[in-house]
Amino acid sequence: MQYFQSNPLIRFRPINRFFYDNLIQHSCFFSGVLNLNDPYEGCFRYKSPSDELQIRRIISQFVPERTCEMSHFQKHPLELDAILNKNLIKMQENNGICCFTGPQNITSVRMWGEYADNHKGACLIFDRKLLSFKNPNPLRINGKVRLTIGDAVGPEEVKYVESYINEDPTARELTVWSFLTTKFSCWKHEQEYRFIAGTQENYRYPEESLVGVVFGLRTETATISAVSELLSRLYSRVKLYQVVLAPGAFEFEVKELEIADIS
Repeated sequence: MQYFQSNPLIRFRPINRFFYDNLIQHSCFFSGVLNLNDPYEGCFRYKSPSDELQIRRIISQFVPERTCEMSHFQKHPLELDAILNKNLIKMQENNGICCFTGPQNITSVRMWGEYADNHKGACLIFDRKLLSFKNPNPLRINGKVRLTIGDAVGPEEVKYVESYINEDPTARELTVWSFLTTKFSCWKHEQEYRFIAGTQENYRYPEESLVGVVFGLRTETATISAVSELLSRLYSRVKLYQVVLAPGAFEFEVKELEIADIS
């Protein structure tokens, strides 16, 4: 299958009204950090060491304009932590994340069960080179777009770690970037990529970036027909597939759907 050979990004989804709305709008929803299924998402926080010299170093590096308050922060390090964590808290509250994985997971029984409505959903296949997400609310003057701020950034590969991230500011391990791209290794089977945006809403992608849809093992025929009809009207490059059970093995295979398979 040609689109599986071009290193695409794929996204598992249940098929519901939001699925149809997103297809119609050529969009994906960017969820809030606290709405993701990993309870450690967004929990990392800077913690200042108790050593006086280290505190001085942190203030000079991160908040040099507050060096005159050095003695105060040495007595009240939690206040320094609050200043350092201001941006992380803002990101936790406001940033949106859209999650993808690579083509190797297209036949993952686990991923289909967890993220595609127990095999009744679908998997969207995107051309990695064409996929981008634009700010849905650019600045307009006299009806014309004059400035686009805050387009989504990505795809960024998630880093999976065994040990908790070092929250000492001087270690430089916790940054505004690693804050949103570091997960515990128990999630490594997801092999996740992320687009990160400044808000939690729908972001539009180019129509030509969606190149395939794979239906689940248990997706109903009527649902496949409805989605297929919608895709034929709104997209120019989409091919249709469905996962099936591999004979004599605990594996999925993917077959391309023909018109006769859908009608």
